[in-house]
Amino acid sequence: MTKKTYFFIGTTAELIKLFPVIRELEQRKIEFKIITSGQTSVNFNEVSSWIKKTKPDIVLPQKVNQSSVFLFLTWAIRTLFKAPFLLSREFEKINKSSSFFIVHGDTVSSLIGAIVVRFFGLKVVHIESGLRSFNFLEPFPEEITRFVISRLADIHFCPNKWSLNNLRSVNGQKINTFQNTFLESYVLARNKVGK
Repeated sequence: MTKKTYFFIGTTAELIKLFPVIRELEQRKIEFKIITSGQTSVNFNEVSSWIKKTKPDIVLPQKVNQSSVFLFLTWAIRTLFKAPFLLSREFEKINKSSSFFIVHGDTVSSLIGAIVVRFFGLKVVHIESGLRSFNFLEPFPEEITRFVISRLADIHFCPNKWSLNNLRSVNGQKINTFQNTFLESYVLARNKVGK
């Protein structure tokens, strides 16, 4: 049984926010896989200057490329039920207790990923954890997503003390990174443009 690290990404914005973490794993020669949820088409060209990965390792079925609440809900429900079957072969030969499944922020993809891997018993790692509006309707559905993921996560990477304190009532290891991955992405991009 081997231990593995997975990134579950639903949008190009998530990839942009996560590329500093992906880059660090590449530099440390830690193997990982990227799974795209199908929420949107994830454009790896946006981060090709910083990471070696040029495409996802596993691609879940893509959402219809039209905007409507009905189509989005249909995709979310279908993905929630199909993902366990599509990922079962991937997860059957790994050491689940020491494998990590990384989700980011407050997207519906992150919520789906966290729910699915709890079914398999992998450790859920939530980056940008603890951010709250304390109003389930604002922003909607993001605040609900944040709340539920915080109940599913085993490890919470919080960007500041405020977000860390917001997780007092939830289980799991909580780490104040004193940094936001988006800010780190911005600084890396700014430095590259400045050269």
